[in-house]
Amino acid sequence: MPAEFRNEIAARESQGQPNHGYSVRREHRQYGPILGRYQLTRLAQMQVGLIDADGNWRADNPYASSEQQFLDDPRAQERALAAYLRDNERQLRDAGAHEFIGRTFVGIRGISITVTEVGMAAAAHRAGAQTVIAYLRDLQSRNAGTNAWRSYRGLGDTTIGLYNFVETRLREFQRVSYRRLRPLQL
Repeated sequence: MPAEFRNEIAARESQGQPNHGYSVRREHRQYGPILGRYQLTRLAQMQVGLIDADGNWRADNPYASSEQQFLDDPRAQERALAAYLRDNERQLRDAGAHEFIGRTFVGIRGISITVTEVGMAAAAHRAGAQTVIAYLRDLQSRNAGTNAWRSYRGLGDTTIGLYNFVETRLREFQRVSYRRLRPLQL
């Protein structure tokens, strides 16, 4: 995973924070604690095995023995990010999302978006792979042979908010350097 990609994610998640954002812990009213330089959400923390479904820190996780140790260890955060992104990439691939790479659509904001692998990776980091998959499928069905988003009709406020996250990341990361993810060597 190139430094440019990691740095772009970090810039959007923890820019200007001390210690390059590694020690940042934010409490989100809906999502609980969001951790570290890459602001891993509760879903991301569960996905990589940091916590269990009840939000308890897992003693058998491969990254750190406690939340504080995780926040104090940049290497653990880099490894967890790489694992999270690899799993998101697998989910996207298994769902056939890669068939969208290179296609251009007009999104819900009325702006053209070209779907790229890096854009999908960045969007999945922010909103989860399943949300990206749902967005792409919805985008395809609402475009129905054209390249224009037809309607917000039937989308709830939560879905529109998540789709906006996905669309923003797809657009902002189109030209960021990216390749197959491997654990960062520190």
